[in-house]
Amino acid sequence: MPPQTPLTSLLLVEDNAAHALLLAAALEELAVAYQLEVIVNGFHAAARLQLPPLPDIVLMDMHLPRMNGVEVIQALGGRLMEVNVVLWSAAHNPLAAVEAAAVGVDPYLEKPSTSRRSLEVLGRVLTLQRLPLGFRVAAWERHQGQG
Repeated sequence: MPPQTPLTSLLLVEDNAAHALLLAAALEELAVAYQLEVIVNGFHAAARLQLPPLPDIVLMDMHLPRMNGVEVIQALGGRLMEVNVVLWSAAHNPLAAVEAAAVGVDPYLEKPSTSRRSLEVLGRVLTLQRLPLGFRVAAWERHQGQG
C-alpha cells in the first residue's frame, strides 16, 4: 500500500464568503489532501493561532474586522515563525506588500476574482517555499525596534 500524502492544514482568515467559497472550490478542483479551517475576523484568528496545533499555511485577508492581517501577526509576536503565512487583499495597494514584508510575511497576493485565477493563486500558496527563518526573525526584530 503506498504511503498516504500528508494532510495540509490551511487556516483561511477571510470575512468575504464569496472569496472563501472560491478558495474552497479551488481546493476541491486541485484534489489536494487538506484540512480547511475558516475564521472570519482578525481577533478570532489571533486567538486561534495561540493554540496548538498551528496550521501548515495561513492565508489571511489584509483587511479584516476587528484586527487587520498585519495586526494579527504583530499581536502574535514571533509565534508564526514556523508557519507559511500569506496575506492577500482585493484592494490593489503596493504599500501593503511592504507592510507585510516588514513583519516577515511574503508573499502578499491580490485576491483572485475568478475560479481560474483562484486555482493559480492557490497552487502558488500550496507550493510556497517558506522564507528562511533568519529573514523572518530579522524582519520581526526590525519591526520590534520601531515600536
